[in-house]
Amino acid sequence: MFTQPRTHYLVQGKADGKTALGSFDGALRDAGVGDLNLIKVSSIIPPESQRKEGKPRIPKGTLTPVAYAYRTSSKPGQRIAAAIAIAYSSRYGMCSLIMEVSTEDMSLKSTIDLVSKMAVHGMRERDESVDKVETIGAECIVPGKTFSTVFAGVVLYNS
Repeated sequence: MFTQPRTHYLVQGKADGKTALGSFDGALRDAGVGDLNLIKVSSIIPPESQRKEGKPRIPKGTLTPVAYAYRTSSKPGQRIAAAIAIAYSSRYGMCSLIMEVSTEDMSLKSTIDLVSKMAVHGMRERDESVDKVETIGAECIVPGKTFSTVFAGVVLYNS
């Protein structure tokens, strides 16, 4: 049913809503993936996959593999963050590794630092050296009387 992805996008979004589900849906829309059928996958990018900039241009309703992290909270004043990192192998023909994390009461910078270290560590565990690390994330401070969601992901696609 699925074929090997040839492209990937780094996306992030955040939103407030009257319900947890409403804020999650808003964060997906903010990230440009709200009209896709997301399928959560583990964290490997095939060797031939090329990164594309911007929000994905994928037909609405498409079954779409995504590695992602999110955090939802309704606690007023709480800082929430979600981030992903991709550690690209320095060897041609090898897979790259995605790590995802979401946090409470940590800055986006600290969350990105954490997930970057996780990605590099994961590659070392595979005896792979890292050429570069790319990250993306979102954070917010939850306002009163609402739910907030932050979302970060890597969308895998066959375009």
